[in-house]
Amino acid sequence: MCTLLALGAVLPRRSFLAAPLAAALSPAAAPAAPAPASGALVIDGASRFSLTVPRGFVASKRSASQGTLYVAGDFPRAAVVSVTAWPVSELLAAEAAARSLPGLPAV
Repeated sequence: MCTLLALGAVLPRRSFLAAPLAAALSPAAAPAAPAPASGALVIDGASRFSLTVPRGFVASKRSASQGTLYVAGDFPRAAVVSVTAWPVSELLAAEAAARSLPGLPAV
């Protein structure tokens, strides 16, 4: 049987090679779950979106069904969070037009 000398101890080769795998699979070595985001949870009444707005952001009052649905901002830092909705057909048409060659009809 082949053995390896590691840190002054004699270990069987199989144990030595399996140690990194066992360490990687152990629950203690699992990455920690991400910390919960700090801020306010915003859920749209029509179930179109949900997001966590950072602390210090102020939400504007909007009642749109298309275009910009939600805006919140931290105005001293000039930071803004915005949720925008567009019809899928318009987005696909714009993408197809961008991919077509100039002078040729969009595919």
